[in-house]
Amino acid sequence: MIYRERPSLAKVSQAGAAGCLLFAAQAVNVPIGASTSAHLVGGVLAAWLLGPALAAWTLAAVLTLQAILLGDGGVYALGANLLNM
Repeated sequence: MIYRERPSLAKVSQAGAAGCLLFAAQAVNVPIGASTSAHLVGGVLAAWLLGPALAAWTLAAVLTLQAILLGDGGVYALGANLLNM
């Protein structure tokens, strides 16, 4: 779905709630080996709930906050993480 107009306030509120849920779910890291870990990638869930355009913006905000606040992936790898997820 391509937005030709601004999303409604209800859709933006839903994006904020989904972003908070994804931030919390993706913050849980599961160790899988020496100095490596895995975590949930919520891109498909966000796209299903919000549509692909708004989900991309929501995940970009979530990944940026994770890189800055939690150090997940790091700020220098943020662009690669955005493309991958």
